[in-house]
Amino acid sequence: MNNKRNAFLGAFIGDALALGPHWIYETDKIKKSFGEIKGIVKPLEDTFHKTKKKGEFTHYGDQMLMLAEFMINNEEGFNKKDFLDFYYDWMQKYDGYLDHATKETLKNIEKNKYEGSESEELAGIISVPVMYYLSDDFKEDAIERTKSTHNSAIVIDIVSFVVDLLEHIEKGKDIEESIETLEEKYDSSLGHLVKKARSKVEEEPIETIKEFGQMCNAENAFLSSIYLILKYKDNLKKALLMNVQAGGDSAARGIMIGTILGAYHGIDKLPAEWQEDMKYFEKISSIKKTG
Repeated sequence: MNNKRNAFLGAFIGDALALGPHWIYETDKIKKSFGEIKGIVKPLEDTFHKTKKKGEFTHYGDQMLMLAEFMINNEEGFNKKDFLDFYYDWMQKYDGYLDHATKETLKNIEKNKYEGSESEELAGIISVPVMYYLSDDFKEDAIERTKSTHNSAIVIDIVSFVVDLLEHIEKGKDIEESIETLEEKYDSSLGHLVKKARSKVEEEPIETIKEFGQMCNAENAFLSSIYLILKYKDNLKKALLMNVQAGGDSAARGIMIGTILGAYHGIDKLPAEWQEDMKYFEKISSIKKTG
């Protein structure tokens, strides 16, 4: 199994599934509007992604694709200044949603300050699946890319945690045991969140994620993501579907879940129509590491 390719594709699938209900916090509204979500759905007309069509990505997925395009056209690897110049030019033509991290990063570049925002949102995780698949210096490049837009301690710690977890998975280690091992390694930063997630694994997902917090904040979103990964460690499909049904920033969580469980299980058992419904699936499937 190609762990890296499956993590890469899994991240995009997680984002595409989240597009329809993304940033809807009222789970009753999600249920009323979409019923029991079983696949990719079109965004509602009163949401942040109302201009998007079924099968497209949120702005997170769009930026993952942009980063992948940057990497395959830069054989020497990731360079933060070169990337931010590319990022700035790309954003001038982008017509999707601009979040706080993007706006602040663009302002920094305009001031000739090549640093990212101080955003503490889980969306910084988007660097991980792309660098895992396309970079020779995975951990270093994932962290540097994250700093380019989300230069905050907790987001960097989460990126480092996920990188370490993917390296455990690639060595064939059990995911639950690996997460417990990393709980100890990251005891001073993320350990309490992993412990809390593990303590709730038997609880019902929608209410548990509401309790944890459905918002974009990295601490809350990481907690919910680890909980879903542990609860559905043997079922990537169920993990992704329960994630979107739970509301809030399901796209960032979906990217993290799709990356980790995609690497762990592969994506072959996911419904074929999920790939068929994704507008850019053939495009992302054709992306390959050069050299």
